[in-house]
Amino acid sequence: MDVFVDLFQKIFKSKKTNKESNIDSTTVQDAVDNITKAQWQVSAAATMAILPSSINEINKRKFTAAMVELVQSKEFLSELNTRIDKIDIQDADLYTEQCSLEMRKLIAEMLRDKKL
Repeated sequence: MDVFVDLFQKIFKSKKTNKESNIDSTTVQDAVDNITKAQWQVSAAATMAILPSSINEINKRKFTAAMVELVQSKEFLSELNTRIDKIDIQDADLYTEQCSLEMRKLIAEMLRDKKL
């Protein structure tokens, strides 16, 4: 999960900067479109590498693919955008950490609902 949260760190920082500058903040969906295929592949590989060795390769691949699909889904990105738009913290590092926390909570909620 943290691998994907780390991938979104730049997005969170960018949203904070735009908020402070009164620039019309891009949505998380817009920002995610700027994540390269290679970055997604590295995140997927890192996720597979940290899964327990007791899980067979096929199930690791299925879980990782489901995670990528989840964090790229319109439903997830829309809800994440809504949640982080509500965060009103001045300190950039604390803001980014709160965004990361919200993303972790949302992933957990959606995984629980989808029963992955």
